[in-house]
Amino acid sequence: MHHEEENNTFLGLTEVQESTGIPKATLKRYMINHEEFIEVKKVGRQNKLNAADIEKLKRIRQLYNDGLKREDINARLRGPEVINHTSTEAQTNEVKEDIKEIKRLLILQLRENEQQKQFNEHLLYEIRQLKNELRRFDEERLTSFENEMNDTIQSLKEVSSSQDAPKGHWFSLSRMFDKQKKE
Repeated sequence: MHHEEENNTFLGLTEVQESTGIPKATLKRYMINHEEFIEVKKVGRQNKLNAADIEKLKRIRQLYNDGLKREDINARLRGPEVINHTSTEAQTNEVKEDIKEIKRLLILQLRENEQQKQFNEHLLYEIRQLKNELRRFDEERLTSFENEMNDTIQSLKEVSSSQDAPKGHWFSLSRMFDKQKKE
């Protein structure tokens, strides 16, 4: 019964504008461009719209906002509502596919990040190994250098102590070398 009352209720353009937020000029254009879908009643000089068509008017506005042209909107209004649900299902499927693709890309990114992490850990291990080898090499070189220095110091001490030997001995050796040079 309520639906029957709504079918018989006609509203002025001002009331429809307040109800839908659609300006009067736009409502007049919709009445002309989509007259077969909107029931209009002329009362004196004023046009009144059937209250049952308010949802259609909102839908028309939304279709224009979506970028559809007058012919496309009329075709949609003529067609059954199921078509709209099909496009919604298609949109839902498209969103599902997008989500699957995003999920696949995220999984791929996670794998790449894990591989990069393992590579970085391996590099850190290698760097630590090289540092240890360098430290060991430096310690060995330092020890070797200390040993050589100690040997040199010992040799110098021995040479120094041999120079402290009696001079005649050195003198006779140097004369012997001098004689060999002359001959």
